[in-house]
Amino acid sequence: MSAISGIRKEKRGVRRIGLPRLFVLLFFLLLFLPGSPARGAESRTVLLPCAGGGDAGNRDGSVLDVSLLPASGIPDASGRLWTLAELQSLKGFRLDAAFLRFRTESVQGKKIRYALKSAEGAASPAQALKPGADVWDVTVPVRSSLASGAALGDLRFAASKPSRNRWVHLQEGSLSLQLTFSAEAPLPAFPLDTVSEEALTDASLCYLEQGHPILRRYQELTGSLTVSRWPLGVPYYFGGVNEEKILHRFFPRQVTGYYRADRMYLCGLDCAGFINLALQNCGLEPVSISDILKEKKGALLLNRRHPRYWPTFLRPGDLLAMRHGKFNHIALYLGTLRTYGWTEETAGEALPALDLPLVIHCGENPFYYQRYLEYIRAQGWENTFPPDGGVTVSVILPDTLSAPRRETAPWGDEFSWYLLEGTPLLAFPLQDCEDLAWFCP
Repeated sequence: MSAISGIRKEKRGVRRIGLPRLFVLLFFLLLFLPGSPARGAESRTVLLPCAGGGDAGNRDGSVLDVSLLPASGIPDASGRLWTLAELQSLKGFRLDAAFLRFRTESVQGKKIRYALKSAEGAASPAQALKPGADVWDVTVPVRSSLASGAALGDLRFAASKPSRNRWVHLQEGSLSLQLTFSAEAPLPAFPLDTVSEEALTDASLCYLEQGHPILRRYQELTGSLTVSRWPLGVPYYFGGVNEEKILHRFFPRQVTGYYRADRMYLCGLDCAGFINLALQNCGLEPVSISDILKEKKGALLLNRRHPRYWPTFLRPGDLLAMRHGKFNHIALYLGTLRTYGWTEETAGEALPALDLPLVIHCGENPFYYQRYLEYIRAQGWENTFPPDGGVTVSVILPDTLSAPRRETAPWGDEFSWYLLEGTPLLAFPLQDCEDLAWFCP
């Protein structure tokens, strides 16, 4: 199956950690985690669109680069326009992270690397480029420019070592800076702090079961008219890609540890079928999980950062592809619980997951089994077995054992989850993933 399996049973023992090993662990935590806001500080993420684009590198003997031309301000949720200077003047302002999002239209020449550079010489890590969307960590040059008082328009996208007739063409108007900052002063909400109605979000949430708290909050906060199209949610079915066949009965296309050749199952969608139907319903091209993994875009950010860092560079609608063992899987990033209006006071037992990334995907979910077992009995169907999962919202945890609740599925796999307004919020088993990649449709 392409669905990620549940948590594997592990031996739970206590291992002593010597001081040298402890120092190494602390070093890597400091190296890869973002700076924590000072006590009492609030954190916000904003998107600063940038004009400009064109060629960077060496074309026809001329060394070229692309200057970032940021918008004059950033509107908050009330519509007030904040200039970057105003934000910097807030008490205790600190830039925690900066990411450049852009789209490359074409690449001429191989083995040439590019970076974002400040007027003071600070640069992001140099990287190679392929056509398509990308996201880069540019915290160092942006922080350098802000500290020196230089305009962000002085930031330049350039080849690290220009070679004759090797260049890239950046799509005009595709550049934007995603900035996460903290300040001790009270901060307004910005668009990236709250959910907004988007076609892809509409097209994915409608596959959830009726009454799901994420769907309900989305409807309340955005006024979206999207509703659950299948009251019990859409079941998981390996090879399921056709919406018209949902809830029809079929013998399995592939025999696995769960699917047996002599049993019938309810048809639904698999992980790729679900994502590609959502994309198709928005007029977007289908994607290949294996192709996304081959591109490895964003892989360094996803693999080397704690998931609490992911919302600083991901945007709702981004896709996450992953490999675990011989199986591939894909999910769509939704935001965080805070994005959907939960707070420290209202998150309940899900408070530890408040600022961790949420994804919607079609994968294993033990609660689908019981839900559809009752449905099958009501239909009077014989030799028909419930699905082992379906379209689900999960929170990504580095270790699912940190979630407070456990559920052992009828087929033996173990799952961890939080209770969110009476609905299980499953923990996504990141520890099972061997490879991760990012894609912007």
